[in-house]
Amino acid sequence: MSDLQQVYHKPSNSDLIIPGMLLEIKVHYNSFSVFYQFEGFEKFEHQLVIREKIYPISDLVRFFKVNGSADKNYFVIRPKELLES
Repeated sequence: MSDLQQVYHKPSNSDLIIPGMLLEIKVHYNSFSVFYQFEGFEKFEHQLVIREKIYPISDLVRFFKVNGSADKNYFVIRPKELLES
């Protein structure tokens, strides 16, 4: 397994958070894969890396609840300066 793929068997809420721009979700028989692009501001090469997280299918609804909550919508990534107004 490479560093770009992480498998979670019993994910906590913090494990479900996508730290970057969501690109794709693939649903499999007993799991789902989330592909995202890391949006770090330190080094440009990190922004080109596509990462994958794999979760049990039973956590699909919880994944959307955690990432799409009203106070911290992780699906809508905005630059820091836009959030400080």
